[in-house]
Amino acid sequence: MFQFELKNGKRIKISGNFKVDIDDYGDLILIQDSLKRESVNNFLKKIDDKLNEDFYSTKIAISNEKTKSISYEELQKKKEYENQIFIKFQDFIDTWATNFGIENTEQPDRVELLRDIMPFDGKKIMDFIDFHGGLTNGVLQVVDQNNFENHTEFRKYCRLIAENITQVSSIICPPLATKLEYPFKP
Repeated sequence: MFQFELKNGKRIKISGNFKVDIDDYGDLILIQDSLKRESVNNFLKKIDDKLNEDFYSTKIAISNEKTKSISYEELQKKKEYENQIFIKFQDFIDTWATNFGIENTEQPDRVELLRDIMPFDGKKIMDFIDFHGGLTNGVLQVVDQNNFENHTEFRKYCRLIAENITQVSSIICPPLATKLEYPFKP
């Protein structure tokens, strides 16, 4: 019996009567003794061809839509909107994070904050969160990391803020509450 493993991880076992020879390039050549059976080399070639057809074929989706050019003005508008949503979200988080997690200090009315900001700037806040892939990731973008001793503390703090926003907004603004990422590693 002869057994080997292909590069793609599949194993091949060949049993029977055959001779092993080495060609000038150092490749193994299996020569079968019986003329009634297909030669081992032909058998291996068929297996290799089959694996190549299935394993290495790549399918590329090509769109038939024409490419759309974008003007400089449109690009500027998009950049300005990105700056606006960053500023609105940063103001929202700055207010939310005021004395966050510090007991016996005056806390902002976070419910009132949501009621005030979501009717007017809710789309901008939701767009910022969607752009960054979730509420925690959005908070990570606007909180200053220099205020923390290490990166893990920074991420835990941002996650706590995002979780708190989710809890409060679950009643006031349910769409915002759905933006918290699961799972999240600090």
